Amino acid sequence: MLLEVKDVSIQFGGLKVIENMNLKISSGELIGLIGPNGAGKTTAFNLITGIYKPTGGEIFFAGEKINELKAHEIAGRGVIRTFQNIRLFPNLSVGENILVTMHMTCSYGMASALFSTRKFSKVEKEYRERALALLNIFSLGHFLDVPAGSLPYGVQRKIEIVRALAGNPKLMLLDEPAAGMNPSETAELMALIQRVRKEFNMAVLLIEHDMKLVMGICERIVVLDHGVVIAEGLPKDIQNNQKVIEAYLGVEEPA
Repeated sequence: MLLEVKDVSIQFGGLKVIENMNLKISSGELIGLIGPNGAGKTTAFNLITGIYKPTGGEIFFAGEKINELKAHEIAGRGVIRTFQNIRLFPNLSVGENILVTMHMTCSYGMASALFSTRKFSKVEKEYRERALALLNIFSLGHFLDVPAGSLPYGVQRKIEIVRALAGNPKLMLLDEPAAGMNPSETAELMALIQRVRKEFNMAVLLIEHDMKLVMGICERIVVLDHGVVIAEGLPKDIQNNQKVIEAYLGVEEPA
């Protein structure tokens, strides 16, 4: 089992945001995490990636308990995420944005960087070549030296995924990657996610409100409502689940 979330809860003051959540993800799976606004989906991501610490339960990654680790330590173990709002550095080039992720595990120290030693130059050259290679996989190499903030929204979304890939993830968490995209961009994104999962042999956990995307690419779907898992199963089963329908559409009150 790659990721196991066991009876995890979190509350802020007296408000329970996640309650006794259980989730298992195997290597290579592509799982959707859905639910209405305020269901606790992004909070679940924040718990898995160490931004929040659970008030109850445990989280294991590749057999190691990680819920007491810091966020950068969890990222270093291969749990990498994107955010609902684009988090690229707009004034840095696309290549520099990708290098930020690579520097999480760089093999030279501060002294090497300050004095531009031979080791520093060698590693930076290798990083830049790898950044270009990653971009070329998705036909984005010509943007290497372009300021990230000057690019169209859909391209920036793709670059965020490429930047996440630079961290060598075993599990990638995508938080509403299709937000703000038009249908054509969303279709391209679906193909990109499937390709990334296959070519990089990693698991993907996806939060998304675009049900066409979720139902089109996810092998299994977990549904949250008010911090509680109310359903889990194949896309076809989730589509016909009465609890899920009620959570999204509400229940009509009797006259």
